Amino acid sequence: MQQEVDLIEAVVGAMNREIARTSADPRTRFEEIKKAVEQNVDMKVWREKFTSDDPDDGDFFEGFAWTGLLEAAHAEMWPR
Repeated sequence: MQQEVDLIEAVVGAMNREIARTSADPRTRFEEIKKAVEQNVDMKVWREKFTSDDPDDGDFFEGFAWTGLLEAAHAEMWPR
């Protein structure tokens, strides 16, 4: 459980910093924000922590869990 909390905190922190970096509307900058977050939060390290190199788990992590987390964090934070 702590591992999930740590990942969420890392993503939310990086996203918050990127959203605050400029006054441009974050609703129109999702792809830019996503790239910046991915540079600051090493998805490959987190993938290893969650999947232990299992290909099916890795596909799930990258295709659903990681993407979903980025989208949810962005949607939750942009109105701030």
